[in-house]
Amino acid sequence: HDVAGLRVLVIDDEVAVRKGMRALLQGWSCEALLADCADDALAVLNGDAPDVIIADYRLRNGKTGVDAIERVRARFGASIPALIVTGDTAPARLREAQASGHALLHKPVLPGKLRAYLRRVHRKNVAEH
Repeated sequence: HDVAGLRVLVIDDEVAVRKGMRALLQGWSCEALLADCADDALAVLNGDAPDVIIADYRLRNGKTGVDAIERVRARFGASIPALIVTGDTAPARLREAQASGHALLHKPVLPGKLRAYLRRVHRKNVAEH
């Protein structure tokens, strides 16, 4: 139960990825909120900030997960912990993702690495409250 109860926003434009993340997160007793873009994310949050955001780096229409994270953070006026996931291997894209300052994991994301990241977020949240 090291991550149980975390409210996790997943932003990815691929349905299969969102469903897989939901199954994984719910298996860890997290609340999984799924969105395919920033607008969708703000709608599913329904006024309540998530504990953490997991966003694909490349979204539809030239948008990025970094854009989506910044919109969610701006809505809540909070520096919500965020993780970028990417399957991109182009050096320029990887530099852009790393320059965002967010944690970065490569696809396919290993469940153990994801859980370790969520565990760190959860411990930090508990320590701050």
